Amino acid sequence: MPVEDECDASDFQIRVFEPKDYPAVKRLFIDGIMENVTPAFKEALLHPVNLAVLAGIAALTYALPGHLRWLGFVVATAWIAAVYWCCHMFYAIYVNDKLASEMKDIEKHFLSLPGNCYWVAEHKKLKVIGGMVAVKSCAGASKKEVITRDRKSKLSKSTPANIISAQEEMGDEGPRQNNAQSDTSHHKAECQDTAESCEMFRMIVDRQYRRHGLGVRLTQTVLDFAQEHEYKTCILGTSKAQKAAQKLYLKVGFQLIKTYTPDIKRFISVLTGAKELYFEKQL
Repeated sequence: MPVEDECDASDFQIRVFEPKDYPAVKRLFIDGIMENVTPAFKEALLHPVNLAVLAGIAALTYALPGHLRWLGFVVATAWIAAVYWCCHMFYAIYVNDKLASEMKDIEKHFLSLPGNCYWVAEHKKLKVIGGMVAVKSCAGASKKEVITRDRKSKLSKSTPANIISAQEEMGDEGPRQNNAQSDTSHHKAECQDTAESCEMFRMIVDRQYRRHGLGVRLTQTVLDFAQEHEYKTCILGTSKAQKAAQKLYLKVGFQLIKTYTPDIKRFISVLTGAKELYFEKQL
């Protein structure tokens, strides 16, 4: 769908999620997470482990007889493909887990308690969803669902086809969208079990509506809600590859409080060099 040249954040109304929004929200979530694979892959190729391996392959290739050097190119290509696959799996596991849990019933997980909420940004004229964001109380955080070893094993079998089929389930409902997003944590967040803190989730803005202040408006919506509900702090998690999201959070006053390696299969962690970042803002 064409986008108006002068489109900006004021062209959107930010309102609470409604059941009719689900197809667009689901697509926004899937596309928003999976578009991070390419930047994560580019960053992973510069990881010391991969640079060392590729340098070693190059040295061995040079040492091989001329008629066998093609083997070096095959091995290097296979390694690069493995790095890309690991980057894909890093995000695909997360997507499949959330689609099977809290994203399966947004009203139950985000709208059933007064201290939680889920908003969408709807274009006033085009009536399309251009962004979304959610917040949850940290009360009971120690009891939140985590990915168990058995579940993680099942989720690790995800392939590109799993993500594509999830998109196809929605048919032609709603416009096709490309997005950017923040929350991709494979850990439980740094959300302490206290009613004084809240956690921001699903801060996603459609690609065609970025750079117009919509991300700031969505984030401010959460912060205003948090203050109204007398939260003292707001936290959020994102991945190292999501540079734009990190800049946004710093811009609105969040501070980086922790960086660590995600709780995923070791070979995925090693090949991707993935890191989780957690930010906090005092309210």
